[in-house]
Amino acid sequence: MNNIAISFIACLIFAPLIGMFANNFSIVSGNVTTRWSSTPKPLLGGISIFMAILVALIYGGIPFADHPVLSCAALFTMIGIYDDIVSLTPGKKLSLQICGAFISAKWFLLLPFSPWFVLVVLWIVFFTNAFNIIDGMDGMALTFATLILTWIAVLGNPHAFSYSILGGCIGFLPYNIRKASLYLGDSGSHFLGSAIAILVLPSDIIGLGIPSYHLTDCLPLLYPVSDLLFVSITRTLRRKSIFTAGTDHIAHRLARITGEKKTLIILSGITLFCIAISLLCHDHPERNNSYIVIPITSLALASLIWLHRKTRNYFIQKN
Repeated sequence: MNNIAISFIACLIFAPLIGMFANNFSIVSGNVTTRWSSTPKPLLGGISIFMAILVALIYGGIPFADHPVLSCAALFTMIGIYDDIVSLTPGKKLSLQICGAFISAKWFLLLPFSPWFVLVVLWIVFFTNAFNIIDGMDGMALTFATLILTWIAVLGNPHAFSYSILGGCIGFLPYNIRKASLYLGDSGSHFLGSAIAILVLPSDIIGLGIPSYHLTDCLPLLYPVSDLLFVSITRTLRRKSIFTAGTDHIAHRLARITGEKKTLIILSGITLFCIAISLLCHDHPERNNSYIVIPITSLALASLIWLHRKTRNYFIQKN
């Protein structure tokens, strides 16, 4: 638990320094017409979380080799930093993500070649991108990451790395919540997305992750996964590129109805509800709770259809 406090304090210190560095070198959010906020903000915020985690692990005397997830996330962080600086094309970014996921699965997680190996590689790439696209509104992705990492800790995943990353996220929140002064950037979304993607895998696949996996453990990830699928389907129907940034995501559409502050509360509340369902099912493993997934996903689908119809004439980019 000391790792949480150390990474929290370290991130509070590192974040403004990284923000000044990004501003000085003009590493700021680019095309503001494709973002919910109309003001350019410094990127590279994920570096402050990464540095805070390193401080916590070094202070605790914990060898980095004991945490393969850190190596995987570090690799994706480098991809994100590169993208923040040079703005990679979608094709190049996806290629680097696939290479990063392959290297992570093969040499860091030490998975043998098998169907599971392929699924893990695809899952890391898929969820990293899913997490990346919910980082389009102040505090949204970071709040989600904080909730998921808390859920992982409660489930009994006592890795020093997961505690450290949780502390770093909490420490970064003051700089990233509504009217953010510093963005996670692709460095942060790639770091957190890839780390969470691995930490939520069943422990019997990778040796770490969630023990005694239940189907209901998929529910807390419903928001980012739904957002990626929702945007992909609606843009395909409109014959728009699914690879470009825009303000037609779930959070953006909901904010047009309820306002930005309420949107963060609503989506966080949905994630908390899904986490509660997961924890309750772990408390009663003797019951077959898989059927709960069907009504919840059906309700989510119905809600997305309603949201799409309610805002389909208002998905144009914000000017």
